[in-house]
Amino acid sequence: ERHKAVEILEKKYGKDHVVAIINYGVNGIKQSIQTVGRFLKIRPEIMDNLSKEITQIAKDRVKHATDDEEIENRIILDDIRQTSFYKEFYMDITTTSGKNIVLNSEDFIDYVRRVVGTVNNTSVHASGILVMNKPVYEYIPVTRVGGILCSSYDMKVLEELNGLKIDI
Repeated sequence: ERHKAVEILEKKYGKDHVVAIINYGVNGIKQSIQTVGRFLKIRPEIMDNLSKEITQIAKDRVKHATDDEEIENRIILDDIRQTSFYKEFYMDITTTSGKNIVLNSEDFIDYVRRVVGTVNNTSVHASGILVMNKPVYEYIPVTRVGGILCSSYDMKVLEELNGLKIDI
């Protein structure tokens, strides 16, 4: 049914005046730990144990959180410093390829800090449509996600434009 509503908007305002809104998925702390671990070729079971330990520590910190964003914000990199992984991390890591690398725990945290918040995927917003009085590409860059024409800016940025944002 959504596509019918979009077709009506396209007929009324013009195809180049109507686009879907893009979503950006970003790396959270646990995803970042896994990503850094894979990059450094640290054995997956070590990264799994660290993620479990972080989750356990974080549970205590989020008991009073009111929403997912607050929960995510409370799971911070300093939690790593409370884990046994951190205390034991100055190590000669034997990678899955058999090479040895020397890192300390602060190096690891620095790598994770660089990955947290970076974009790891794009998708089409489940219900967001942007309608502009001129062709959308005159205001913002556009891209295709899964064959669907989308804004290259997410919903938060688009709210500052004078376009009509509709949830269908």
